[in-house]
Amino acid sequence: MRYPSKKIFFFSLVLLSILLVLSLFLVQKVHEAIYEPNKASSGTVKFTVKRGESGLTTLAKLQSKGLVKNYFLARLYFRLQQWRGQLIEAGEYQFPASLSLAQIYQRLQHGTFEVQVTLPEGLRLEEIALIFNKEMGLDYASFVAEGEKWRGFLFPDTYRFNRDLAPAAIITILRRNFDRRVDENLRQAYAQEGLSLKQAVILASIVEREAQTEEDQRRVAGILIKRWRNNWPLEADATVQFAQATHRCPSHPFDCNWWPPLQGNDLEIDSPFNTRRYPGLPPQPIASPGRQALKAVAFPEPSPYWFYLSDSEGKIHYARNYTEHQQNIRRYLN
Repeated sequence: MRYPSKKIFFFSLVLLSILLVLSLFLVQKVHEAIYEPNKASSGTVKFTVKRGESGLTTLAKLQSKGLVKNYFLARLYFRLQQWRGQLIEAGEYQFPASLSLAQIYQRLQHGTFEVQVTLPEGLRLEEIALIFNKEMGLDYASFVAEGEKWRGFLFPDTYRFNRDLAPAAIITILRRNFDRRVDENLRQAYAQEGLSLKQAVILASIVEREAQTEEDQRRVAGILIKRWRNNWPLEADATVQFAQATHRCPSHPFDCNWWPPLQGNDLEIDSPFNTRRYPGLPPQPIASPGRQALKAVAFPEPSPYWFYLSDSEGKIHYARNYTEHQQNIRRYLN
């Protein structure tokens, strides 16, 4: 029997060692390219996969954003995942740029064309239209026209919308949320206060702009309702701000202050929304109130006060009569 020579044995050993080193090198490269975080990138990436777009087109987009370390290995990985039935879905994505390619691919399997929109409390219709123009590209004028009759009833909340929705569909969603959040208990409480739903929303919209804390909102609501019942002017500055902005801002809505500070003769503007000149409620809500302000009108706080004002730090000071109110003006505003 003939045994392999020492040279053949040595050559085989060297070849095996080389193959082992190459294998380890390849495993390391695959791990770096596919599974290690992308330390070279930071921040957030916004990424869109269009309907019908191939995996390789998506990979090319990722490479253009600096998210692919090794295109050849990344392409093999993409093909392997697709062969396993883990397909990329069309949609809009937002993720940290530091993710590994494997983590990115995992996220790309859960696509959506929805966008999250947050509407804070106390915005007027025009401000809401500006948010949807910015976040979803909706036409500002069309949104305002569709929402005009629903001022105050577009409930402030955080929503997720399909980017393809038209203004009318979005306004319907906001209105339905209002109907859910303003439940039967609130509506019955309004009726016990002698208020229709529209009157309650008008008052809540003023309360939302005039006071911030729950305690102040309930007390201010009590004062406004007491004034209204006694045919006193409400004298709410927020309604005058609404009137002034309605007069000034339509010509340049994208760069206008929709709640301007009042100066000079601003309080004399001739508008049905100027509650310093005209008693009763304004014809429409001036903003979209949140549930806290809506609840404050349903359950107002009785008090001996007839007047209130906010100082430069937003703290509200109350007065039982005009003399005390004048003292508060000199003390906190002058």
